[in-house]
Amino acid sequence: MNNLKNKRRAIVVTNQMLRSIEPLLAKMIKERLKLNVLYLAKTKEDKNFYKKHYNTFFDEIEYLDKNVDVADTSNLSELDNVEKTAILIEKKYNISIYRLFLDNRVLGRGFFASGGCRHPRNKKHQTLTNKELLFLAISEIRYWENYFEKYNIKLAINLPTHAHRIALKLNIKSLLFF
Repeated sequence: MNNLKNKRRAIVVTNQMLRSIEPLLAKMIKERLKLNVLYLAKTKEDKNFYKKHYNTFFDEIEYLDKNVDVADTSNLSELDNVEKTAILIEKKYNISIYRLFLDNRVLGRGFFASGGCRHPRNKKHQTLTNKELLFLAISEIRYWENYFEKYNIKLAINLPTHAHRIALKLNIKSLLFF
């Protein structure tokens, strides 16, 4: 764990629109900013593809195995104090949790993307209670906070919107290219 903290890292999260330039961007970050570059692919298959074709451009290649879209809702713990925890997080980041996740297709129900009209239904937000959705949001926030700390992230590119906002609040330089 200590070895992870000693390295200064940049994280690049895959974005379909930028796939062709992501390796070149990583190379530039390594050369000019002297940061180790961690690439975060969406799936295990993408991870294997990038390891095969672009391994020299990135120092590490992982995939986002824990996110709110695929979160295990059968293991919901700490539901009793979820509201108190949510209030503490909202005060810490000075934003409501649902505003933080407004454009997330599960927690924010994707209203931002479609203007709230004819948005496709999602099984999780149709079946989970508000407490359970709130717990998923808290889990996602904790995941990113721990990730940033564990990997000593100094620069982030193309994080999900909620992770981008968290990174900025934690004084991590975070950029979104769409």
